[in-house]
Amino acid sequence: MSQKISLKYAEFYVTNVCNLACDNCNRFNNMEFKGKYDFDVEQYREWAGKLDIHRLAILGGEPTYHPNLASWIEGISTLWPKTFKMLITNGTRLNYKGLHDLLAEHKWTLEINLHKEKDSDFSKKIIHDLKKHFGPIEFVEEGCWGKDGLTYRSSKGVTIFLRNKWIFHRSAIKDYNTLEDWDSDPKLAHSLCTMKTCHHFFDGKLYKCGVAKLLPDFLKQKGKAIKSYQKNYKPLTVENLSQQSLDVLSNKSIDMCASCPDGTKAWESAPFETLYKKDIKI
Repeated sequence: MSQKISLKYAEFYVTNVCNLACDNCNRFNNMEFKGKYDFDVEQYREWAGKLDIHRLAILGGEPTYHPNLASWIEGISTLWPKTFKMLITNGTRLNYKGLHDLLAEHKWTLEINLHKEKDSDFSKKIIHDLKKHFGPIEFVEEGCWGKDGLTYRSSKGVTIFLRNKWIFHRSAIKDYNTLEDWDSDPKLAHSLCTMKTCHHFFDGKLYKCGVAKLLPDFLKQKGKAIKSYQKNYKPLTVENLSQQSLDVLSNKSIDMCASCPDGTKAWESAPFETLYKKDIKI
């Protein structure tokens, strides 16, 4: 049996729907981006046979707005049982039916990104809800995966990362009024990018990053023109998977990188406002 190809990290994006509208959201969920994605185990069975993923995550949008989130967690767990797996959430819907049991059963970690300062009423409520729905929780250590934050363990053994995430890097949208993206030097933008190895699975294909898939979808949904290099981008398919093609995906810029900032100042972390959306429609 041939040795599997190795990938350090991959993300499964399940929905554009979010109940928060954070400035600089790099998935455009602050601009009424709609839609969800359903899990098809057969699309990823061959991937699982060839690809060893060290760490993977489900995220959105807010993933707890996906009505079939369990199918994603159960399906991915079946295909990659030994991989470290995380559900990344804003923590506002920890009462999602059966979430604690689901994560415990399939040995998933919960990462809660606090989108307001930890001493704010907003974050205090999330911590209160965490203790209510996952408690009692036990403090484990400061930090999580070498990053700022705290690590806890729930009453059912679920590891919980509580991360400070109230500052975002600027997104691919340069002007929120016109929805104009950047026109950058793709190699320079890639060299500065903080998401260049956050490869995204969509519809059985592996994309360079979430922007490579979602920006054209978002612009199309908003009736905006899509540039040729955005339209023509080709993700990696399982038929074309090799260690070399995966290394190219991780280490080389793509034409789509021109859609993101290419100046150090543009990539600096930018404070943002977090706002609740009143009407959530899937």
